[in-house]
Amino acid sequence: MRYVEHLVLLKAKRPFTPEEVARFQELRSLYGVCWISCGSNYTQRGLGYNYAITVRFTREEAETAYQTHPLHIAVREEVIKPNVDTSQPNPVLAIDYVHDQPPRYGLMVV
Repeated sequence: MRYVEHLVLLKAKRPFTPEEVARFQELRSLYGVCWISCGSNYTQRGLGYNYAITVRFTREEAETAYQTHPLHIAVREEVIKPNVDTSQPNPVLAIDYVHDQPPRYGLMVV
């Protein structure tokens, strides 16, 4: 089986609150999402990126649908964008890649 990882690095103004993280976790209910993790960078290697969000999808089509889903758009507009430090250069970096490594932990939702 192929999986898609959607990795977003942010230059955040502040750490996300537990309530905001809970909003990220709501995205687990979307079609093809099998894993979401997020957290603050704890090293000095991040080149200014201090927060990461990773979403694992069961297929490329699910990642494509996710990008325009109203729940994802709401989380992006209401939670993520207000906390992005736009005074910094390149405050958001996103990358998507395909792999065939099955999840080793947690519940797989298909």
